[in-house]
Amino acid sequence: MGFWSDIAEQLGSDEVLKQLDRAQCEAIIDMLTLLVFADGEETFLEKTELEHLLHELPWALSNAAEVDAYRAESSARSKEAAAKGKEGLEAAAAQIASRLEGVDLRKKALKMAAQIAYADWDADHHEHLALHVVADAFEIPAPFAKAIVQDIGMEATEVVSLDESTDAEAIPAPTMSSVSALLSGDFLGGFFSDLFDDDELRRLDHDGSMAFVDALTLALVADGYPEQEELVEFKNQLETLPFAPSEAGAVKVRVEETIQELRDASTEGTADFIARTGAAIPSDALKLAAIKMAATITHADFEITAQEESTLVKLSRGFGVDADELARILDGVRAESKDDLLG
Repeated sequence: MGFWSDIAEQLGSDEVLKQLDRAQCEAIIDMLTLLVFADGEETFLEKTELEHLLHELPWALSNAAEVDAYRAESSARSKEAAAKGKEGLEAAAAQIASRLEGVDLRKKALKMAAQIAYADWDADHHEHLALHVVADAFEIPAPFAKAIVQDIGMEATEVVSLDESTDAEAIPAPTMSSVSALLSGDFLGGFFSDLFDDDELRRLDHDGSMAFVDALTLALVADGYPEQEELVEFKNQLETLPFAPSEAGAVKVRVEETIQELRDASTEGTADFIARTGAAIPSDALKLAAIKMAATITHADFEITAQEESTLVKLSRGFGVDADELARILDGVRAESKDDLLG
């Protein structure tokens, strides 16, 4: 079954939603009504979708009268906020975000917001603006927010085969501006300070350096949604590669293109991508370095998920690195992280 198929039913059994308290449920309601009134009016289909989603909230199931009263108050506030344009939306979204902490909950909330936006099959520019503002307030990086919204839109407008995967979070859809959000304005700005600490990396030519970019990008999106620590480590690792500051723009574009290629690729296509990447790295020692850097990114949040480990296994196989060597690399990365944590 596709990842987004029967999303409403999946929400009903979602452990994140089951754990919400009243204040968090109220924040979800505020977010949903903000999307309902983003374009100034509540359509019948949006009202129906809102009522459906409310039944996924634990507080709503046992406090119907209180929920109805709160929903009416929330609708009035949201309508007023939307009437003020982007500034009003931003203020409302910031207040909502302050009550919804945690990556998983915020991702789930954004999916629910997108379901409201596409309840009548087509989100207009007001609703897209509201979704962008909510994602920004939730600190969800732009490429991943865009992927979530796009696939909710596809689910609303297309019939998906039961055996077709539409997992947006596997590889998010990119835009040029989204990579700029991942890489700060001073990207490569201090590049020459410790450029040649690693003699092997120093020998990389432009094509080899870009191959490292490809390998590290694959690691970044290995399990779909990178934690903030992984984003920071990704940037740190890129800045160890022999690029001049003037090449920062080209590196950002390469990351965008690589994310898009991976998102569109089949399993065989990903294997081909890894093989091409490995072929562009000129030595076995550098291939090992790339795998270690990739592993460091996946472990930046002190956890290598099953999906991340699977990606590292595929990367290692494509680079001609055996399982024992990969195990040693992973053990070393975990040990280094523990040492850093302990100071």
